[in-house]
Amino acid sequence: MIRPGEVRKGSGQIQFALNSVHGVDLSAGLKPKAMRPVAPSPVARELVVSANQIVTVLLSTVSLTGLLVWAIVRLWLFEH
Repeated sequence: MIRPGEVRKGSGQIQFALNSVHGVDLSAGLKPKAMRPVAPSPVARELVVSANQIVTVLLSTVSLTGLLVWAIVRLWLFEH
């Protein structure tokens, strides 16, 4: 498997067959273009998360989980 940003070493191009539904060879009319390898981006991607965002997500998760548990217990208790 070739990953994005991976450079394949070799002098030739990868050959594969292009066929249509009727079996006509479509690769005869194609001319290969000069290709150059793509270098990885020098800019590192970073995720900047503040402490306020972490606390907000944590409190939201705890409150929604508590609400879900309360709803399930209430349904279970008053169902019978």
